[in-house]
Amino acid sequence: AVAGSAVAGSAVAGSAVAGSAVATSGQDLGWSSLGDVGPPRFGRPEIVVIIDTTTLDSHGRPTIDWGLPIDLPLGALRSIGRRASVTRVVLNDGAVVEAPGELDLGRTTRLANRAQRRVLRCQYGTCAIPGCAVSFEYTKLHHVWWWRNGGRTDLANLLPLCSRHHDAAHTKGWKLDLGPKRELTVTLPNGKTMKTGPPKRTMVARR
Repeated sequence: AVAGSAVAGSAVAGSAVAGSAVATSGQDLGWSSLGDVGPPRFGRPEIVVIIDTTTLDSHGRPTIDWGLPIDLPLGALRSIGRRASVTRVVLNDGAVVEAPGELDLGRTTRLANRAQRRVLRCQYGTCAIPGCAVSFEYTKLHHVWWWRNGGRTDLANLLPLCSRHHDAAHTKGWKLDLGPKRELTVTLPNGKTMKTGPPKRTMVARR
């Protein structure tokens, strides 16, 4: 058994993982569910396969985190997998190597699409601010370069922030900067900075 994900009707609710539930063609794969922000939708489950060899356990194997402190038998995951739509996302040290869908929308729309949310949920278990444990599904996707200032709705310009830190970025003078590997630098109004490296999915926040 592995740490389990909740199942609501025929929709899988839960969090993305970096890890291995099955092995295919020599690759260690992580299986996870994905829903848009908000309550789970009923219908065909979607399983996101995350391939991320940068996240390993003490034995050199990929780790699994389903976001809930319960056990879900591997047989149940396989049963869901036979009914599910399977999507693959490949990560390397926090950066996206391969993912389906349109990830760069430019100035065509302010709102992120499902493909962008899927990838960001694979990259982040929580709010991106260092030390914040608010789960991804309770965050808003913030334009690092603000939309009203000409920012684009591209993956490289989007960052999940909880409501408190989203407000801090917009009204409290916090300045955010993202590096090429999504290294985040937060500069506070007093000049102090907080920095973090590429996002790592070690554990997701418990609700």
